[in-house]
Amino acid sequence: MKTAMKGFLLLALALPLAGQQPGTAAGDLNRRIERQVRAYAEAPPDSKILLGPRTPSSFSGYDNLPVSIEQGAIKKSVNFLIAKDGSKLLYITEFDLLQDPYARNMSRIDLAGRPSRGAEKGTSPWWSMTIFSARSARACM
Repeated sequence: MKTAMKGFLLLALALPLAGQQPGTAAGDLNRRIERQVRAYAEAPPDSKILLGPRTPSSFSGYDNLPVSIEQGAIKKSVNFLIAKDGSKLLYITEFDLLQDPYARNMSRIDLAGRPSRGAEKGTSPWWSMTIFSARSARACM
């Protein structure tokens, strides 16, 4: 009877602990991810870091993990890859090689009404340049 009571007591104490382990492991992983993202993004301590749901990625062994960083009214979303076993977190930047980055940047700059190099054709510049040589410098002295 005492053995049965000890077994029941041990089982009663072990069940709540067994139920908490998966949640604790997921919570621990989320805390580690949050710390890594906060360090990488140099986010202030009062900013909120929200982890989105994992989705399958095109890389085998990894899932997509969207992360949102909120600081006041500013919100930035970043996509990471996380290993299926939770051991690695990757941040990958994708470049489109079919687009010229310089042409894309120049298309964003509004050049209307801005000064350009040199005078327009048919007009004289508002400044003039005088070139002195060593011989003319002696004559001026």
